[in-house]
Amino acid sequence: MLATAAGFAAQTPGAGASTSTGRERRLPNGQRTLLVIGDSLMEGTSIIGALRGKLESLRTWESVVIDFKRGRTTVEGTRILSRRLAASPQPTAIVVALGTNDMLHHSKYDYASSVIDGFMQETLAIPTLWVDISFSRNHPDWRLNASRFNRALLAARQDWPNLSVARWSRSFVPAGRSNYIIDGIHLSNSGYRTRSTWMAQQVALFGTALVNSSTTTSTTVPSTSTTVVVPTTTVTTIPSTTTAAATSTTVTTA
Repeated sequence: MLATAAGFAAQTPGAGASTSTGRERRLPNGQRTLLVIGDSLMEGTSIIGALRGKLESLRTWESVVIDFKRGRTTVEGTRILSRRLAASPQPTAIVVALGTNDMLHHSKYDYASSVIDGFMQETLAIPTLWVDISFSRNHPDWRLNASRFNRALLAARQDWPNLSVARWSRSFVPAGRSNYIIDGIHLSNSGYRTRSTWMAQQVALFGTALVNSSTTTSTTVPSTSTTVVVPTTTVTTIPSTTTAAATSTTVTTA
């Protein structure tokens, strides 16, 4: 489910990043680099879920860069964004999946709104797609915090026309092997594959709207609902390695 207000997303490499340029090709729609910034959930989605390959296959951007780090907060992600935008070439779209580590230790709506605004101020009006957050039902306090963050994220679209929101919290239905692991934050291997497939679908919608807006005067994105099919493959879950307090080392993919 993609909630939008006219904005869209991108990917990049960094301390814990994967980059793909593949075969350089000039696209008529002008989309160059997609920058994706995330935390440990992005690590699992990227490595276990093979997200980069899915995004490359969309053939919307010339290159895809994914920058993730365990324990990353939105404030830390804002600093990463600032450094990447100061470099050349700049991304033409941004995807951000942050907020989980923030809301493990913060419960106020005003805090969520503040860190979201801080990030969006650094986007330089580049189309940005933000994936909202969720926790297991076994942690009702965290789920309440997540709902506040997600409400603040949706409200932020009024102030930031370049912001769109992908509703992971409304789309993911834990079932069978595609589920949370015991910490209530991270996903099973099958869960990461489900998230990867869903994210690729959301980014595809985002990219299509960007291309369409570059050739017409309309920036309206179609309202669509995405049904996530839970894989039936038997997999082994990865260990819980990230919390907001974590300062573990960055994992880099080739």
